[in-house]
Amino acid sequence: MESLLARSQREEREMDDLYRRYLEPPLELLALWLPSRRRMLEAIKSKEKKGKETEKEKDEKGMEKAKDGDKDQKDDSIHEASSETEVVESKPKSRKMFYWLELDISCEGLMNPFSLGLPDVFVEIYRIRGHLLERVCRSETYRRSVDPHFRPIIINASQLCNMQPDRQIVFKVWSTDRFEGRILIGECVTSLSKIQTNLSGRFPVVHPKKYKMKLQAMQEQAERESAASSGISVPVPFSAANASILSYRNSGYLRFQRAEFCINATKASLAYARQCFISSSLSVSCCS
Repeated sequence: MESLLARSQREEREMDDLYRRYLEPPLELLALWLPSRRRMLEAIKSKEKKGKETEKEKDEKGMEKAKDGDKDQKDDSIHEASSETEVVESKPKSRKMFYWLELDISCEGLMNPFSLGLPDVFVEIYRIRGHLLERVCRSETYRRSVDPHFRPIIINASQLCNMQPDRQIVFKVWSTDRFEGRILIGECVTSLSKIQTNLSGRFPVVHPKKYKMKLQAMQEQAERESAASSGISVPVPFSAANASILSYRNSGYLRFQRAEFCINATKASLAYARQCFISSSLSVSCCS
């Protein structure tokens, strides 16, 4: 028979074998786990150190601010005592001047690019910067008319012409349609000085492509006439399309009923400028 001591030793060995097989982690896992554990502990310790350092810095900054406040109070008391004996003259601040321009625009006899119905028309105003055009303002859309009269447009004059009445401005007249989109009717290149001197006058609106085609057709016609007079046969006959291009003059007219400056020295808002134009107490002619 097995003794009790040998039996207990055998059971202990069996339990050790079971622990090693199923409960003890392998060496590979331990090699991966221990470095990550150390890094995590180091990060926690570094955060705790940083937190303590920031608290110390905050306390030091608070003490410095308190000292600076005491110094400022002393300086203010000294300045008040000196201001009682000395008088300092204050210089007036220079006010920035804002210039607004009001334009009352209408069109006459515009060419209708659509075969059915009347177009919806609007005007865009551009300034010329080098060889580029920059849009400054856009009017409302006047529906179903070839003779629209738009509401007055108020523009920042410094953005439009940099307060130079002789500087050229481009007015482009567009027609819109939900099926064909935007179509250019024509454009007018002029200046504020010309508008002011010719108020209620007519400024022609010309389509640039049609004008170029007209110049080419005129040149071809002159060459054809000179060849015919010298007795040379002309290979290209004169077509009806060329005749219609030669008869093109313009796509309508622009009219300006009003073009005035408003000098505003207080605010740069459109609402205030509109009030000034309504009262017309600050309006000044752009050519004066």
